[in-house]
Amino acid sequence: MNSILKNLLVLLLFPSVVLAQNSIVIKVTDHTKNRFKLNFTITPKLFQSEVQTNIKVSKIEILNDSIYRVVIDSLDKQILAILNVPEGRSRQVLLTTGDRLSVNIKSTKNVDYEQIKFYGKHAENYNYILKLHQRENLKNMLAVVGTSISQDQLIKNIEDNYTAEANKIYNYCKNFKNPLLNEILIEEEKSQQYFLLNSGLNALIKKKISISKTDILNHYFRKSFKNTHSLLMRSRRYTYGMIQAVNALYKLYQANESDYFKDKTFLINNYFRGVLREYLLSNMFYIKVTNSLAVNEENENHVKNWINSIGTTLKDPEYYFFASVAYDNFTKLNKPFPKEILNNVLQAADGTKTTLGELLSKYKGKKIVIDNWASWCGPCKDAMRESKTEVENFEKNGVQFIYLALDREKAYDAMKSVAQEYGIMDDAYRVDGDFSSLYAKYLRINSIPRYLILNKEGAIKSFNAPRPVNPLMIKEIESVK
Repeated sequence: MNSILKNLLVLLLFPSVVLAQNSIVIKVTDHTKNRFKLNFTITPKLFQSEVQTNIKVSKIEILNDSIYRVVIDSLDKQILAILNVPEGRSRQVLLTTGDRLSVNIKSTKNVDYEQIKFYGKHAENYNYILKLHQRENLKNMLAVVGTSISQDQLIKNIEDNYTAEANKIYNYCKNFKNPLLNEILIEEEKSQQYFLLNSGLNALIKKKISISKTDILNHYFRKSFKNTHSLLMRSRRYTYGMIQAVNALYKLYQANESDYFKDKTFLINNYFRGVLREYLLSNMFYIKVTNSLAVNEENENHVKNWINSIGTTLKDPEYYFFASVAYDNFTKLNKPFPKEILNNVLQAADGTKTTLGELLSKYKGKKIVIDNWASWCGPCKDAMRESKTEVENFEKNGVQFIYLALDREKAYDAMKSVAQEYGIMDDAYRVDGDFSSLYAKYLRINSIPRYLILNKEGAIKSFNAPRPVNPLMIKEIESVK
């Protein structure tokens, strides 16, 4: 009788559809006049979308003007994914095959994730960020640990916060008898201790307050770390906390920056095990090599030695792939584009044709920022709008901005329209071949916006520069010789 009632309930919630039992189905009642649609993605293992794009796992089925259905098929039994909320912040959720849920989206000026609440089977796996206020707590606690005036006070602040947050998680999860969710949330919260520890150590060091390396190691690093559940490696909160654990160790050992690869590799190998070790090694290598490592003969030897020795110990092919991409990017830095890339055809916003090489030669003697974008890319247009003042200041100081649209040929008119709207007609071009072009493949452009910096001779100095509105962009451009 119970199974019959369940089947009737499914038919009432999701009429006129035959659903696989292992699919996830979410009925959405949308009062925003179809301003946007919810979608779910799975992030790359290293969370670097410029190398591998997020994998969209949901599809939309329209039922009528105000109701649609989100269906997710072909997943492992459970996986951490990202609920993307256009015009709002994304949030992590725990997908479980067989989930049947509903959600109401009210009509408001700015829809944010706080306003999207799920109901139904395993709804707690979708709503926990709303209930636990994790982001707000972390922000508050970073301020608290920053005021610490001693090592003992720092440790007490971190421990008191962990106890309070663990109790909140327990009280939330006990209502649903969901041990897996409880385990994931507790492990994430444990990892946040290292986020707070690293921030607190920074504060103490700046205040020139003494720190006992032995005490901190005995308190926080007595055992090596090994992730207890494979799902956690899809948690940005957990993995970033573990990155901060490495950074805290680096401070405690007072490592020498000139031995960065050797020292960080030693710390990771000594304190971390299994797939967590591989994640941290590949992350450390990718971030350092891609974003901040100067190109010189000494560093070239360090990078080559690391990829040939440590890199080959990475058993997970995806982590090795990320390390290989970083190495490939590094070998391209300080060099101009190859001839075949310079021959890539561009279509100017006024319709005329040129090549990348011809365009760059016009601005030889100037530092160049290339903004890779597309007419359909909301974040690209947001970045253009938000950084208008900063771009004007850069250009006053002799920096040339070029806007290369990765639109398809049939979207030329849309590209031109956006270029007119944002005042970039003179510097906007469509890349022939879009994301399949030699240009995009050479740079491994999988997500946009993406910014490159070239020096006055046209050599690539940064593959993934900050957005122009970010103060770090000033430092990056100033460092280019």
